Amino acid sequence: MWIVYAAGSALCAALVAVLAKVGLKGVDPTTATIVRGVLMGGFLLLVGLALRKFDGLGGAAWDSRAWTFIVLSAIAGALSWILYFTALKLGPAGPVAVIDKLSVVLVRRLLFHRSSLRFTRPRKRRTGKGISLSTGVPYIEKRRIELAIR
Repeated sequence: MWIVYAAGSALCAALVAVLAKVGLKGVDPTTATIVRGVLMGGFLLLVGLALRKFDGLGGAAWDSRAWTFIVLSAIAGALSWILYFTALKLGPAGPVAVIDKLSVVLVRRLLFHRSSLRFTRPRKRRTGKGISLSTGVPYIEKRRIELAIR
């Protein structure tokens, strides 16, 4: 089921690039990012209320470590949005979106440099990455990769 969510995320991310590129004409990218953030926050609040997701938000449900990493993630996300919208304003949407996807490579590199985060995988490994990368066709691995956080 996760792959359906990931594909939906990719589709929505593509829409962000296209819609933002059109919407950024004559608009400051930082201001647009602020407006986008407020609108997204309101939308997420409505979804959270509709799905009753605030029940587990009470005092002892999250420890200080969880809060610290959520806050740091929010700061990194906000910076990412500002930089992404500025890049979209100044450059073509296609290459900006491709460069933005380097985050996949960076995540993997960061995981290998952080001892408490690691990828686990089965021993047998069959890949078609070489063919995929040389043809430009997206490759979906059939092996299972799990993110383990200790």
